[in-house]
Amino acid sequence: MSSRLPQQDPPTPGTARLPVVVPVAVISFFYAAVLEYSLPLYFSALGAAAAARGDSFPSDIWSQLAKYQVTPWIVGPIAAGLLARRYGERIIWSGALLGQTLVPLVLAFEPSAGLIPLVALWQGITGALMWIAGISLVQMVPLEKKGLANGLMMTALGVGSVFGPLGGRVLLYRSELWALAQQGAWSTMASRMFNFAAMESTPLVADF
Repeated sequence: MSSRLPQQDPPTPGTARLPVVVPVAVISFFYAAVLEYSLPLYFSALGAAAAARGDSFPSDIWSQLAKYQVTPWIVGPIAAGLLARRYGERIIWSGALLGQTLVPLVLAFEPSAGLIPLVALWQGITGALMWIAGISLVQMVPLEKKGLANGLMMTALGVGSVFGPLGGRVLLYRSELWALAQQGAWSTMASRMFNFAAMESTPLVADF
């Protein structure tokens, strides 16, 4: 009488590797949150620098262009779904992440006010693609891991959204915070770092 070992299902081809996807998701959400925190301050600094030179640059231009960030979300999710279906979630997610890196690279050269709407539109498009493709990617797991995958992705969103602005605040106000640390004013430094007290300095273009 021969005994047969129970057959195991082979790994599902094309499934997402959560140990890779989740850390990348944390980094991407952190990066996006740093941008969201920093960009209004950056354009305010550009406006102040232009005024000092006798030029004009609207310091509130980013708030005026919020529509360029939001509008792509009307068609972005549909486009992300169709593109992911055709080319695969990994390619679309990776392409969106790479596309978002162009935003600070372009802004580093202090672009003219006329280019800012295109930058805002590009950030909105790549943000929509990144979010939808990422959510689709974590669904590509065995059925018993879908709950874990969704929970990890939402945790990545939470971690990035909380620590992104904090990281941006530390980077932009590093001189003021470092001065407080050197003085041993740890409670004051913590209050300002966690936004319980207002910062006394204003970020300049060089701080970015």
